[in-house]
Amino acid sequence: HNPLHATSRFTKDLPQGDQGGNLVFVYGKTLHAYWDDAASPREMGYEGILKYAREFMAKQAPPVTSSLNPRAWLQESFKLAKSDVYSIGDENGTKEKPLKIPPGYPENAQKVARQRLTLSGYLLGSVLNARLR
Repeated sequence: HNPLHATSRFTKDLPQGDQGGNLVFVYGKTLHAYWDDAASPREMGYEGILKYAREFMAKQAPPVTSSLNPRAWLQESFKLAKSDVYSIGDENGTKEKPLKIPPGYPENAQKVARQRLTLSGYLLGSVLNARLR
C-alpha cells in the first residue's frame, strides 16, 4: 500500500537516492515510516485491525477491473509517489531538522494510504482466489 515501496527520489543532496523515503525526515521519523503509519494507528491488535478493515471496505468497493500484474501495481504506486508523497518539495530534512509538512498533507496521506491498503487487500484476495481454484 505504501507508494514508497516502488520508488527512490534522487536529488542533489541524495544523488544515490532517498531509499524509498528512508533518508527523508518528517515529524521525527522517516517519510517511509510516516506513510507506513498513514492509514491507521500501528498498535491496535487483531480486533482493531478487523474494525479498520470493515470500515475501509465499507467505504471502497472492490475494483471492477484491476490488473493482477504486480508491475501494474508498481506503476500505480510510482505515480502516487510523484503526485502525493513527494508533494512535500525537494528538501530532505534530517533527524535534527525534519521537514515541515504542508497543510492538508496528513489528510491526503491518510486518504491515499487507506485507499491503497484497501485495494491491496482486494487484490491479494483476488490473487489467492485465482491461484487456489
